Amino acid sequence: MMLKTNTVVLNELIEKSKRAFLALPGITKVGLYGSTNTGKADNYSDLDLEVISNKPKASTMGLKSTLEKIGHSYVILPISITSTERIYTVVWKNNPFYQKMDLRLLFESPYSLTKGLLSYDERFRKFHSFFIGVIRYIKYRKRKMHWSAYKFYKASIEMWLELQTGGIGLNNYISLDKSNPAYSTKWIYPKGYVEMDKYLLDIAKYVLRDHPHDMEFGQRVIKFMRVELRV
Repeated sequence: MMLKTNTVVLNELIEKSKRAFLALPGITKVGLYGSTNTGKADNYSDLDLEVISNKPKASTMGLKSTLEKIGHSYVILPISITSTERIYTVVWKNNPFYQKMDLRLLFESPYSLTKGLLSYDERFRKFHSFFIGVIRYIKYRKRKMHWSAYKFYKASIEMWLELQTGGIGLNNYISLDKSNPAYSTKWIYPKGYVEMDKYLLDIAKYVLRDHPHDMEFGQRVIKFMRVELRV
């Protein structure tokens, strides 16, 4: 059986998402932004979807069932909630992690900040953000855009330290770690991308061990990293 390429999966996801959202009442536009809109999408591109509604209540109340028509989700992470927009990152169980969805739901008129919100446990935010950052890191490593990958690598270390220390930033942590500064700085300045892969995998294991909020998702991301980067 021929396996589908990620670009085929992405195109199928785009069409399925358009149909699902256009079935909602009040939707005036469903469009793309980012690489999927410019024709520069590749095997590692995610789906950037913009949905405009003139019936905010109907659109938000039907959002969960709409996403379920597109696929089963590991994570639906709220990024921005305002009176005129709702932005979520959705990571799917039944699609490659690369093809996560960045959903931007825009309202033509203001709507309540508290109504129609998808259920989310805020205690998981840093955990989910960390592992979504790992997925983004893998994407840029596969594209051989190592400087961009390093930015996500460093951001992942920041999130790990925040989880471990309750909010101490990276630079402050290094300055406070008088006992073994070489140990601290080795994470910041890896000797090439192979070492960077190894360190991030180690950190991901630490995060999962110490903060097992969503064990299945964390384990799947770690397995995904091992397979994609052969680490």
